[in-house]
Amino acid sequence: MVGGLYQFEFDLGLGCPVSEANILLPLAGADMSAWLNAEAKAIGAWADSHRIDTEAANYSPIPFVTMYNVYRTWCSLSASFFDYVFDPIDAQQQAPCRRFQPWIGPGGHYGYVTVNGVVVHASKINNMLWGLFGRYWGWSETSLRLGAHLNQLARTLRTDGETSQSAIALGAEIYNLLQSSPSADIRTVLTESNLRKLVDPNDLDEEKLWPSPYPADSGNSTFVRPWLPTTP
Repeated sequence: MVGGLYQFEFDLGLGCPVSEANILLPLAGADMSAWLNAEAKAIGAWADSHRIDTEAANYSPIPFVTMYNVYRTWCSLSASFFDYVFDPIDAQQQAPCRRFQPWIGPGGHYGYVTVNGVVVHASKINNMLWGLFGRYWGWSETSLRLGAHLNQLARTLRTDGETSQSAIALGAEIYNLLQSSPSADIRTVLTESNLRKLVDPNDLDEEKLWPSPYPADSGNSTFVRPWLPTTP
């Protein structure tokens, strides 16, 4: 069965009028795989440009000062600024049903989206793109994963969650793919098994939503890159 709104008719055979019933199997946001594939290929140029601008904005005749301020800028944008806005909608606006869709805006207020047929919370897609952006910035996967742990410890006194760490690893895997084959479709990496690692088994929201069979329509959908500072 596919998610959506279903209408049933049934006749009790007792001379009564035909009865009807509606069943809603709510869909997550429309499938944004095509947009992700294009964005992943564009992130490299964006990350390189931003890194160069950051180095220039923080230049000091003392090399250590430049490096320190560039590092502080990276920490700042990672903790407070790297938040995409995702609101994937199909052309017929069937996914998700707009009545049940939570408000989505800047600052990490995300809803559930569909990627390659799997329902994922969009914050994990944001983590994945941050991991990809960071690899292009020059950070290793180990450094990015450790940085996420330190950031979470500073905020909540807890280490970074398993799904977030998996998202960062997936971003690094996409980076490796595009380094070896720049025109490759990242959906070869965004497999069901990899995407399932981004789903928290303790969060029942994923169980209440069905993956959307409809692709996101660029005219209706919202995909906005975060604005990133170049100084701490």
